[in-house]
Formats: sequence, C-alpha cells, structure tokens
Amino acid sequence: MFQIAARWGSTKVPDAELKLESDQTRLSGLGTVGYFEDFNEEDNATGFTGDVYAAMASADYDGDQMRLGTTIGVKNADPNAKLVMGGLSGAYGSGNTWINSITKFLDAARTWSATNRGGSFPADVINVHYYSFGPGAPAPALSPEDDDVESKLAAVVAYRDQNLPGKPVWWTEFGYDTYANSPLHTPVLGSNSAFIVQGQWLVRELLAALAAGIERATLFELDDTCTPPATACNTQFATCGLLTSPDSAPKPSWYFLATFRSRLQTMVYAGQPASGQPDVKIAQFDDTKSSGGAFVVWAPTSNATVHAGYVLSLPAGAASVNAVALVDKQQNGTETALTPAGGSVTLDVSETPTIVLYGP
Repeated sequence: MFQIAARWGSTKVPDAELKLESDQTRLSGLGTVGYFEDFNEEDNATGFTGDVYAAMASADYDGDQMRLGTTIGVKNADPNAKLVMGGLSGAYGSGNTWINSITKFLDAARTWSATNRGGSFPADVINVHYYSFGPGAPAPALSPEDDDVESKLAAVVAYRDQNLPGKPVWWTEFGYDTYANSPLHTPVLGSNSAFIVQGQWLVRELLAALAAGIERATLFELDDTCTPPATACNTQFATCGLLTSPDSAPKPSWYFLATFRSRLQTMVYAGQPASGQPDVKIAQFDDTKSSGGAFVVWAPTSNATVHAGYVLSLPAGAASVNAVALVDKQQNGTETALTPAGGSVTLDVSETPTIVLYGP
C-alpha cells in the first residue's frame, strides 16, 4: 500500500524508498490517485472478522501507527491519501439482517482500534455494497422502493453519525441485470422493457442514496460480461452493465444516467418535499450556479403506474420551467417547456423519473 500510494499519490517520496523491478520507471508523486481501497467484501472472506480487518487496515493505513516502520501504509507515503474500507457486502436476509451484519463487523473493527490504536479508526471512508435481490429467477429483483433501499443506507449513515462521525459513507456496488434468467434481473413492466426498467431503477437507486446521506455511489458495472442467451448470462452481474456485450452499445440505462448527471451537474440535493400523493415522490435540488433548481418526480411503484395531470408546486419566483424526460438514445433527455399557473405546473408522472428544471 505504501508503494502504490508512493507512485500514484500526491507526495514524492525519496527514491531510495521505492521498491520496483529493474525495468520499471522510477516515478513517485504522480498525483493521479487520491483514494486507495484495501480489500473487497472482506466480511465474506474466510477468516476475516472486523478485528482481523482492522489489524490489516492499521498496517495499510499508517504502518500500524508506524510501529511497522515508516515505509508501510498509504499515509506514510502520502499524508493526503485516503484509505477506503473494502466494500462490506453484509448478509442478506429478512428484516434488519443486512444492517445488523454491517454494524457487527464495524463494531468489532472499532473495538480492535480502541484497544490497539487508542481509538483511531484505520480508514477514512466507510464502504458498503448492496443489491436488491428478489426471491431468484424467474422472479425479478426488487425496485429500490420495494426493497426499502433508502432506509437500509440511512441506517449505515446513522451508525456513522453515532460511532464514526466525519467518515464519509460510500455505496460502491449496486445494480440490476437485464437478462431474465439472472436472479438480479429487472422485469418487463407494461410497455417498459427490462432495459428501460433497469434505467428507471438505477436512477431511483441514486435518488435513494442521496436521500439517505450517501456521499458517493458507484454502480456495478460499465460493461456486460456476456451476450444472451449464453449460459454465462444466467448468473448475477453478467448483464448488469450499461453497455451490451460484445459491441459495447449503450443500453437505455446509459442514456438515463447520462441525462441525470448532465442536467443536475451544477446542483446539490436539497431534500424530499411532500408530494401530496402516496404514489408520487419528489426530490429537490438547488443550483449552485444560479437562483434556480430542479425537482425530480417519479412514481415509486413497479406496475407501470402513470399519474396523469399531476400538479407540482413551484418555489416562489419560478417562471421558467422545463420538463426533461429520460429517454433511450438521448444523452441529455428530451426537454419540454411547461407553463406555470398559480405557482404550479401540470405534468404526467410515471415510474421513469422526470427532471423539472426551474428558474426565474
């Protein structure tokens, strides 16, 4: 970990501290990597309990507070480097099984750190993985709302607030397959194909993460690893990409996420205003570059529901309003002007989130 941070981190270390093969270029302090992750789903690895992980992370972090020497650990190579916990997968099951397994692991790591590091926790970022598995193929996966993803992630954030304040919480694996034989596949809902539903649910996963207080979210993954109907596609994660295999053609989900990012890139999450209807959800965003903002409006159901003529209340002074639909083949969506009347606009709300941009 020291050697990796020495090369790719922001601090140049003495050449004598580099351990390289004879044919490798001797470089240090390249400044291209700021975060370093030291395992993957260690809570599912044989022999890894929270205390064992904390002992390893202590070495990876700062050489066990330099007791192992000054050339061990990312911090000793680059004081600006951040160590990210390997993503915890948790245990899947009913009720609070997942969050209880996550907190049990973190409790054991904290106890070890209290005994051996004076309470200093040897990681800068708490990291979790979570997928909304259904009962298994042919049954589909669950939507973010049906699986109550927001509350699960919020429980991790609440644990952080109480026990590890100041540590960001990342969600670095989530996603859905598009092939029907996978136990993680999205269903066909009404006229919406599994590909469209994948896009709907991934955007709604991000909205759940924002509502829960997650700082960063990374979906799994960019590319499919097989081409249906190959037998390999029957397994989870084989078709959860945003691009198909082998041609790397963008799925609708790629366009949905591209639009979500591009249209909200200057904005910050500002909460969930009341919608007035149980089957309509709203997320609000404030623009950091202007006095405007955006709402994202959607139906959190999984039955092709459409609420025609929904009346959306606007902030005072909002005069320019445009609805952006997430659609296939359009990386910025399609935009339609809405006419405010009486401090509100009317639009149809479906299970595909709609971005409503507003300004003076």
